[in-house]
Formats: sequence, C-alpha cells, structure tokens
Amino acid sequence: MQDGKRLGPLIAVLALTAVKLLQLQELTRTHPEAAAEEHVAQRYIRALRAYIKLEGMLSTREFYRQVAHLGGFLGRSAEGDPGWQTLWWGAGSN
Repeated sequence: MQDGKRLGPLIAVLALTAVKLLQLQELTRTHPEAAAEEHVAQRYIRALRAYIKLEGMLSTREFYRQVAHLGGFLGRSAEGDPGWQTLWWGAGSN
C-alpha cells in the first residue's frame, strides 16, 4: 500500500504536465505567430533558451517545435507538426 500512496502525487504532476502540453498545442494551432512570451510562462522560455542557447523572440510555434526537438523531432519539411509522444519526451528531457 505504501507504493500506492506515492502514485497520487506523481499522477497529479504528470496530469498537470499533460494539460500544459495540451494548452501549448492548442495555442500553437490558434496563434502560431504570436510571441511565446505572451502565452508561455517565462520560466519555461528561460529554461529552453538556456538549454539550447536560443536568442531573439520566439513564436509559440517555434517554442513548441523546439520543445519537440528536445524529444527527437527532426523538423523536416515533409513531416508537419510533432506528435504527442515526441512532445512529451521533449518536455521531460534533461
């Protein structure tokens, strides 16, 4: 039973992460050219910039694709937008 008690907080954190990724995907579809700074928390933008050494303004679509890139998305022209699994891996990369 002790392991079951530990699952609750883990599931809560994973659910919040999934909701944030859903919101990011919807935002990318509805406002792809909007500045990411207007819609994404600054701590996420700072973390992404520090990790991959980005400069300049990012659109929401660029932010979304860069997070997916961390999960293995290659961004080839024929591929379209990244899928959920790649985005999830990118959000959890170290």
